[in-house]
Amino acid sequence: MRKYVVLALGIAILGAFAAPARAQETPLPEATVIVDGVSYSLDVLRDGKLFIIDQARIVTQGGDIVEVAMTGDPDPSIAYAIGVVDIGLPSAFGFAFGIPIVCPEPATIVSSSIGYTLTDAGDGAVSLTPLPPPGFVPVDGDLATETAVGTLSPDGGFTLVNMGVDVGLAAAAGGGTTVHGPFAAGPMAGPAGPFDSLFADINFLGSGGGDALSLTGALTVVCVPEPGSLATLGVGLVALGVLAYRRRKP
Repeated sequence: MRKYVVLALGIAILGAFAAPARAQETPLPEATVIVDGVSYSLDVLRDGKLFIIDQARIVTQGGDIVEVAMTGDPDPSIAYAIGVVDIGLPSAFGFAFGIPIVCPEPATIVSSSIGYTLTDAGDGAVSLTPLPPPGFVPVDGDLATETAVGTLSPDGGFTLVNMGVDVGLAAAAGGGTTVHGPFAAGPMAGPAGPFDSLFADINFLGSGGGDALSLTGALTVVCVPEPGSLATLGVGLVALGVLAYRRRKP
C-alpha cells in the first residue's frame, strides 16, 4: 500500500511542477546604476534562495549620492528601494535589476507598484520625471518605467519581453517633503512563458539643487500551470484520497 501512496504523490508533484529542459545556463543576478550616462555596477549577494543588495551607496562623478537596496525572489518577485540626492543641475538616473527565476508555465499574472517621496532642498520646488528606458529594453508605447521578463538564449544574450505593467507617473511639489503614490498596476494577464529571468528598469530625471528623491517599488509574476498540469495534479490528489479512504476502511 505504501508504494502506491508514494507513486500517487509523485504523480501529483511532477504534474504540477515539472519544468521543460533548458539547454542554457541559469542567468546571473545583476544590478546597474546609470547617472548622466556613467554606469556603476552593484554587488548582488545570495542569501539562501534570495538575491540581496543591502543598502549599497554610490557617490557619482558629479557628486550625486545614490543608495540602493533590493531583494529578489525566484518565486518570482523583486522589491527595491532607491534614494538619491541630486546635486547641482538635474541628473538623469537609471536603475536596472535582474534576477534568475523559475517560471516554466505558459501563463503569467503580473503586477507592479511604486511610490515616491520628494524632499525639497530649499529652493521651493522638487520634482521627479520618468524617462524612457535604454534602447534594448522593450517598451509598450508609453515610454515609462518598464518591467520585463526574459529568457537566456544559447548564445548568451537575452530575449526580453515587456510584461505590460508600467508604473511611472510624474510627481512634483512646491517645497518641503511630499509623498506620492503608491501607484499600482495589475494583477493582470502577462506574457506567455516559459521565462528564466525577471527584470526591472527604472529611469527618471531629478530636479537638482540638492533635492532628495526616494522610491520604493515591487513587481511580481505568478506562474500559472497549464490545464494539462492541473489535470495531472488533480488525478494525483484524487488517487491519494482514494488510497487514504481505503486504508481507513476496516
